[in-house]
Amino acid sequence: MRTAVRVWDEPVGRRADGSPWQIRFVEITGSESGPATAFISGMYGDKPMGCLAVHELQRRLAASTLKGRVILIPAANPPAFGTGTRLSPDHLEFNRRFPGQPDGFLTDQLTHHISRKLFDLCDCIVDLQPGTPLINRSYIADYGDREFTASFGYLPVIIDRPFEGQLSKVAAARGLRSSLAEWGGGPDTNLSVGVEGALNVLRYRGQIGGKTTGPRKVPLIKRVRMFHPSTAGILQYRVSAAEVGTPVSRGLLGWVASIATGEHLEEFVLDEDGAVLLLAANTPATCAAGDRGLMVGFPVGEIDVPQS
Repeated sequence: MRTAVRVWDEPVGRRADGSPWQIRFVEITGSESGPATAFISGMYGDKPMGCLAVHELQRRLAASTLKGRVILIPAANPPAFGTGTRLSPDHLEFNRRFPGQPDGFLTDQLTHHISRKLFDLCDCIVDLQPGTPLINRSYIADYGDREFTASFGYLPVIIDRPFEGQLSKVAAARGLRSSLAEWGGGPDTNLSVGVEGALNVLRYRGQIGGKTTGPRKVPLIKRVRMFHPSTAGILQYRVSAAEVGTPVSRGLLGWVASIATGEHLEEFVLDEDGAVLLLAANTPATCAAGDRGLMVGFPVGEIDVPQS
């Protein structure tokens, strides 16, 4: 029997004209019983690649032999997509507001509704968060189950770095398996890491067949270092956003130049060996104090990617 696909929209909150915002849910059910896994994307309005990856994942799963259920949310934060910004229109950061609340700010209403639905429908949540058109990323954050997180493959695994209000942190505290995958963006517009990684998770959970794809080991990272501009200017790098995911040597990584004189107002210097570049933007680009600059991680070893 083919998989069954059910699509519906959940109304949350209200616009000024009284009409509700809508969150699209997709449920794909297999012919055999099994686990229930959710993939969510679109928490930030400047990350359109995640929506496309979830749509492609839906197409792949609808034509597959599936056990159990898969829940998909391609665009968790429609108001932010209306403005194309990281912050929601109420100036809140979506993935710092879980589990939300049923009233108050719209962001809190949306995160409350999503939390309640997903915690009822599944026992595992993977948050797919690619980079933006300007920023390339390559890592997956673990929330207490390293083997499960490593089953995604492809991406360095960051451990012991949760943030309050993240969906994955809240889910893990409730006994669900969860991870947050960040990949692509900037010069890398390929959806395949997100899609293939999601399929690897489903193979690991026994929901689909086939062989695990990607590398057999990925770096395990406990310590990261972020370089944020502390001043406005023109952000420039010695390294390239296309080098994200590869080793980076010590020395000058980038700088902020004055728009008036071109002089270096601030420099980003890496004084350690053994780092991997995890995040970088397309440059030259204008920047403000506090913008995302560069992120590097320091592997403490490697972790096996479970094979199916």
